[in-house]
Amino acid sequence: MRLRVPARQHFTPVMDVTGGRRYALAAARTWRDWFIVTDAQGYASRGLQRWFERRRLCPDQPWFALCGVIAAAGADDGALRAAVRAHALPWTRETRDGEPWRAPGDGRLYVFPNDVYAAFWNNSGQLDLVVTELAETDTGAG
Repeated sequence: MRLRVPARQHFTPVMDVTGGRRYALAAARTWRDWFIVTDAQGYASRGLQRWFERRRLCPDQPWFALCGVIAAAGADDGALRAAVRAHALPWTRETRDGEPWRAPGDGRLYVFPNDVYAAFWNNSGQLDLVVTELAETDTGAG
């Protein structure tokens, strides 16, 4: 599955995934958090941002890191925010090193930039994301 992930959208639906199956994630391009340009790895807090780290959708991940969540197809923002609090999917290693990701459960995969929910208004740009289901004999994202 190939898609664009806009920086201003809270949650972008990607595809249905199956628990236990492995997937390769490849992200390209950059997006912008106000004036800071970054890729899927995100960036460390700068200045006053430190005060808001705990309010990010994924508090323990860098600003604007590509993150995800598995939820029901058609879930609304409230259900997706609750799912993120329960079991967000940070992919820093997978998108950096091409490591395969194993889906922890069945459902629709949604992705998002790690930001404060109320601060998406100042975001711009988009990532290109490719998610490929791997055969069990595959050894990586190749």
